[in-house]
Amino acid sequence: METLRCDREISVGAEHRVYLSEDGRTVVKVPTEFGKAWHKMGADLAERDQILLDVSDIPHIPTEIIEGPVIIELKDGTRREVDYVMRQPYIPSAVTLEFNMLKDDPDLLDEFREIVEKAETLFNETGFGVDFVGGHAIKELLLAPFRWEVRGAVYNVLLPQADQYDEGGNKFAEKGRPILCDTRLYDCSGFFGNLLSRVRRDIQRLQNEILYSFLKELEEGSSRPPRKIQLETLIHRIAAWGIRQFVWLRLKRRPK
Repeated sequence: METLRCDREISVGAEHRVYLSEDGRTVVKVPTEFGKAWHKMGADLAERDQILLDVSDIPHIPTEIIEGPVIIELKDGTRREVDYVMRQPYIPSAVTLEFNMLKDDPDLLDEFREIVEKAETLFNETGFGVDFVGGHAIKELLLAPFRWEVRGAVYNVLLPQADQYDEGGNKFAEKGRPILCDTRLYDCSGFFGNLLSRVRRDIQRLQNEILYSFLKELEEGSSRPPRKIQLETLIHRIAAWGIRQFVWLRLKRRPK
């Protein structure tokens, strides 16, 4: 059984715990209990997601899938056994993409929109969705009515502050160019009666509307043709309208 020695836990998301390796060069992601309940987890499914991202030409951090059982051993002596892990290069200088950055950089805006469009095509054709915003952004959206300042970040997209190379010397990310760090996909391809699959599909469609609403406001005056709404029900459309009002307030009336 392989043992991966890690320095410490650096973050906990809804679906994965993230550990910094002992040498500080990689991060190790392991599924949480909620993640395993929320959708199917496994080394083979993580590999499938990598292939779909590659085929769709969506830039993402190269991810090594290690099939378990694997022991995670922390410097403080804590040990835990997991079914599989995902290991990625650690980019300590990377910053999280924020919508204000897009507003100030038209090239970055175009590049991110292209990534979002590729992800939507992947979702429409296969039922597998890219999670750009992450669970933290959903929490911020829910709290938005109660506070003015909302970060407006795309938490699963990073901007490296320098070119990044793998151990073989191959460049996998360019300075200042967006790259996806969460390489697991939402599986929304289940049959209609599968409740969780249906919920994941609804969340994915709402996420797309959030992203496109921000992009529409940031591209004011653009000659792009209007995008047809992708939501299926009246409730979804009402929710999307509310999101658009939220977006307008945050981008148009932000205090100077």
